[in-house]
Amino acid sequence: MQSVPVTPAQPNKPVYPVSALYLFAQFNTPEAYQAAAGEAPPTFDPTKRPKNWFDSSVDLTDPAATVVYSAYRLSKVTGGWSYTIIAMSAAEAASVNLIPDGIADSMPGWEVPARALLPNEVLQPTIGNVLEIRRTDLSVDDGRFSQADRDILNRIAEKLGA
Repeated sequence: MQSVPVTPAQPNKPVYPVSALYLFAQFNTPEAYQAAAGEAPPTFDPTKRPKNWFDSSVDLTDPAATVVYSAYRLSKVTGGWSYTIIAMSAAEAASVNLIPDGIADSMPGWEVPARALLPNEVLQPTIGNVLEIRRTDLSVDDGRFSQADRDILNRIAEKLGA
């Protein structure tokens, strides 16, 4: 199965998940990988970080060579999100490391490589510090009343004698 980096187009939505920027497909379970690949994933290696994506375009002539990507990472120090460099061996980049059902693992998984923000995109952490992307050139319905909403409510109030 092929899994090469593909730069995704910008969604035409005011807000979207950071996953819309990911360069690779994700396989969140061994079953999802098997359904897509037609074969079982490699056996989970508990000595390596969990990883739900892979890059079949890396050069494996030197499996220990370092491969570098950029991804969004939550800082344990600042608690903020940043676009940062991640690095791993070519062998690790070329394979998934999926946690099987029933095995608890507290080790943080590898971030999914992603494209950088465009000039009209900003990071927008939400409740629970889940990362979303907001487009600055599209209107966001933030749940507040617009002027048109206020005008309608005032007309209703007038009819009701309020």
